[in-house]
Amino acid sequence: MSVKESGEEMADKFLVIDGSSLIHRAFFALPPLMTKQGVHTGAVYGFCNMLVKLLGDIKPKWLAVAFDKSRKTFRTEMFADYKGQRKPTPSELSEQFPLARRLLEAMNITVLETDGYEADDIIGTFAVHAPQNTEIIIVTGDKDELQLLDDRVKVYFTKRGISDIKAYDVAAFAADYEGLSPKQLIDLKGLMGDSSDNIPGVPGVGPKTALKLICEYGTVEKVLENIAQISGKSLKEKLENNKDAALLSKKLATIFTEVPVDLDLDKYELKAMSDEARPLMQELEFRNLHERFQTILGGSDGTFDLFGESIGQENANIEIALLETAEQGKEFFALLQQKQEKVAFTAVCGGELPKIHFTAVEIFNDGKIYKLQEGSGAWNFFYEWLSDYKQLKVTCDSKEIYKACMCLNKKADGIVDDIGIAAYLIEPGRSSYSLKAVAERYLAANNGGNAADLQALLPLVEQKLRDYELYKLYTEMELPLAYLLAKMELAGIKPDVKLLESITKEMAVQITALEILAEEQAGEKFNLKSPKQLGVLLFEKLGLPIIKKTKTGYSTDVSVLEQLEGSHPLIT
Repeated sequence: MSVKESGEEMADKFLVIDGSSLIHRAFFALPPLMTKQGVHTGAVYGFCNMLVKLLGDIKPKWLAVAFDKSRKTFRTEMFADYKGQRKPTPSELSEQFPLARRLLEAMNITVLETDGYEADDIIGTFAVHAPQNTEIIIVTGDKDELQLLDDRVKVYFTKRGISDIKAYDVAAFAADYEGLSPKQLIDLKGLMGDSSDNIPGVPGVGPKTALKLICEYGTVEKVLENIAQISGKSLKEKLENNKDAALLSKKLATIFTEVPVDLDLDKYELKAMSDEARPLMQELEFRNLHERFQTILGGSDGTFDLFGESIGQENANIEIALLETAEQGKEFFALLQQKQEKVAFTAVCGGELPKIHFTAVEIFNDGKIYKLQEGSGAWNFFYEWLSDYKQLKVTCDSKEIYKACMCLNKKADGIVDDIGIAAYLIEPGRSSYSLKAVAERYLAANNGGNAADLQALLPLVEQKLRDYELYKLYTEMELPLAYLLAKMELAGIKPDVKLLESITKEMAVQITALEILAEEQAGEKFNLKSPKQLGVLLFEKLGLPIIKKTKTGYSTDVSVLEQLEGSHPLIT
């Protein structure tokens, strides 16, 4: 996720966050987290990760987080079925909203919610009525708020999960919604409706037709005034018969901008967290979270926090030191030998089997990333450290590290954690378990993939493994298996070529025999590989019951043949 500003600094920034939307997104985007007492915290944790990132990138002067107070609003009074199709909020999520409010208040961040209104309406009120010399930045997962865009209002929309953000200003909106102004989004919904909010619109009028009409006439009202000029009898009837629905839908889609909230920006200025923040974060088992916010909000105790640097600042403030000489390597690894805790390191491998080798290594230690690159005089000291089983190490993709060591006739020992393996056990359906991919999922770190991220991920994935009762499988089965798999891949498989050739010949003979038998049972020659010929034979010549047809003729797929089994000697 990257939302960094470029160019000259603009007016002071007021960051307004749609808390209901982002916590909901975080809940479904991230794996569940739970404290030892059984309290669900994953959505709040994901929200906090995003908040740290936003504060570090945008550097606002003011901040407010808006929430929906209840499902009953002035819109449900206008239309009882507004959002009526939505399923009840899962209890695992609903119990986290009070936690989020409590945590934000402990951090001295203003929380806003008002009876009868949605978070959108509170945000819209600020967008319209905040002082003109203020830049408003709205963060939401709801595209409805794009209607608020103007020269001083931007909308940061979370496109996927909580890590992928699209920043909209007026120009970006024009590029994505050619021909429309931001405020015309409400006219568009007036005609086509919105299934996510159960806004009816005009039945039978889809997005393309609605867009065409709004681009031509400008507003719902103008469309309804000009029904006689609109081509198409059916469309005319739909519009004529649903005038009230169109006007009501537009009202439902319009963000109300006169919510009674305090518009004095001094009330929203960022300040240091209260004394209650740290014990609350400890209670929620949010490791290092307090220090991460201290770095952004002020009052930092000066301690380095790898989570904060990795997520909040995209590692911009982490010092990087190159180990280029033997002397530097000797000094650094001598210090590292004295450490009792786990040390995170990443390795980049090059080449192909059997000549894989290390091209670069990163080691995170005492708030710095130490790098070795090809040609460094420090490699031998790294190999000594890597082979020392007493030096506990955390990495990602230990199998590749083992293979590189085997190819180099070196040894890797003491690797007690592999973030990639842990992430696989937690979410086996994912397509990637690279360090970058895991950091983006769990830390909302767009530029993830370094040793600092490894260290930050360790307590998080360890907690998840314990929560899912996978920790024993992870330590006793999966971690040791990585070494065995590396040995297998390095050794490869030597096929018995003569045996394979013999099996191939036998199978060819058997297939030929089966083809001859099939032709005998059918009473004629035909191509078994042709579904069309087989279909004609089965259903026209042999008169078997037709099970299923396709656009090209009779279906002869496996499910059809299984149903026909035993109906003729040909199908056995």
